[in-house]
Amino acid sequence: MMLMHIALSVLCSTLLFVLFKLFERYKLSTARAIVVNYLVAALFGSMLLPRSVDLFLVYQKPWFWLSALMGFLFISLFHLMAYIAQNIGLSVASVASKMSVVVPVSAAIVLYGDAVTFQKIAGIVLALAGIWMASMKERKGKAPIRLLVFPVILFLGSGMLDTLLKYAEGRVVPREDQLYFIPSIFLMAFLWGLLITPFISGKKKIAGTSLTRSIAGGVLLGVVNYGSIYFIWQALASDGAESSVVFPLANMGVVAASSLAGLLAFGEVLSKRNWFGIGISILAIIIMTSW
Repeated sequence: MMLMHIALSVLCSTLLFVLFKLFERYKLSTARAIVVNYLVAALFGSMLLPRSVDLFLVYQKPWFWLSALMGFLFISLFHLMAYIAQNIGLSVASVASKMSVVVPVSAAIVLYGDAVTFQKIAGIVLALAGIWMASMKERKGKAPIRLLVFPVILFLGSGMLDTLLKYAEGRVVPREDQLYFIPSIFLMAFLWGLLITPFISGKKKIAGTSLTRSIAGGVLLGVVNYGSIYFIWQALASDGAESSVVFPLANMGVVAASSLAGLLAFGEVLSKRNWFGIGISILAIIIMTSW
């Protein structure tokens, strides 16, 4: 079941990057779609809750502070991810967010006592090498500073978010509240979005932007976004699952899948080094799941 949940999370996460690129192509307002997406994800998740549970009473829960913090990170990193995917490259956004696997894996080993084996270390090293090589693009001249600053911020923020997700699942949120916790994060992200999105988007408008299409795009984004978090949560909650295995497998899958999506759907050129990196990622998956 763990591998199935990881595969479904990879599919949903890859679709997120693809949708960001499609928003740019079809002139949808990414800022509007992101805000709508979190409301939809919260409502979609609340449909799975018992009827006696009121999602808007989340502030009464002892873990409310954690959902508020994660909600802020979600909406902020989502805007940053969209910017990188649309202005720098889909694969750059993918590698910046998914190489952050180093952070939760290190935390899992240090804080939770996850087993340290030769196969796990070898798989992680190969994973990082594969992710890097799969995302490297040939560029001429000196790269703008944003090509370094924004991906680094996304890297650190995504790593913190994954670490908090495991911390919540293992230490803070009781099992009976777990279905409640996920939509509460999205609800908090929506509320944060109402506050910060106007400052992020400013007065910038895209010619030909349709409010209706942007809302429709946000609805689709919300369903996919909820699936990406729900399935990774289920993978973490599987019997015998270790986050130092779950996160590398999921992140490698997203990088490989998004690189292929960039090639097939958007004509992003993959060099021999990129293909070699994807191959290494697949090898790492085999190593990490064979013990």
